Amino acid sequence: MTNSKLSWMIGLALASLIPAVPARAADADAPGSENQWRFVATPYIWLPGIYGQTTIRGLTAKVDASFSDLYNHTDTHIGFMGEAEAWKGDFGGFININYFDLEKNNAQAGPLTLNVGAKTLVFGFGLAYHVGDWYFGGPMDGGAGRTRRIRLDATAGGRYTNVNGSLTIVGLTDRSEDQDWIDPVIGGRVTVDLTERINAIIQADVGSTSSSNDFTWSATGLVGYRFDFFGLEAHALAGYRALAQNYSANGGQFRWNNTMRGPILGMSVQF
Repeated sequence: MTNSKLSWMIGLALASLIPAVPARAADADAPGSENQWRFVATPYIWLPGIYGQTTIRGLTAKVDASFSDLYNHTDTHIGFMGEAEAWKGDFGGFININYFDLEKNNAQAGPLTLNVGAKTLVFGFGLAYHVGDWYFGGPMDGGAGRTRRIRLDATAGGRYTNVNGSLTIVGLTDRSEDQDWIDPVIGGRVTVDLTERINAIIQADVGSTSSSNDFTWSATGLVGYRFDFFGLEAHALAGYRALAQNYSANGGQFRWNNTMRGPILGMSVQF
């Protein structure tokens, strides 16, 4: 394995863009817990492909590349991600970061051969509110254990994006452009207990400005398995994530209309 590919895999393993799994009902109901701070960190491996089109200084290229395409057809493999949450009672806040330096080489557009690259930074931030819990079914262990729970959290914040894109028509021209923008986003997360240790998490958000050329959404589905990690509560997580963004500037001379989607594996740890 080359050093560049090794750095890509190490970078991806650092974390993700998704808020972490909330605390168990038993912990949230403990005496005095509403006055205590809770912190959650979520490292992830996200393996997305990129699907859509990119316009740089009026030149448009379609991108339809799975993660394996990106991995096998370029020498650039850099990425890092991270998420942190803090909660006190029903109120919380979060920040996340997601950075990629990716290229898709030798893409065909009729008789032309294109190389498309993008250094992309997405930084999310916002506040969260625990809307409520709903309990159903009997004890999950068949005896005195806690009952199944559905937990709903609402989020509101922003998503800052910076794209430094490049587009090369091999043998003809090179073009590059740097753009950044911010979208207000609102969303929610639902966590459903399936067993004492297994739960399902669905999370989504959507955002836009007043401009018709600016729209974003993301959606994630996960299955989590709770376990103890050196005395801390942790969840192993597996699922699928999609992040879509459509933004244009300079009268359409720049456009980032792409969806990144792919499988996720990771772990959240609560402090």
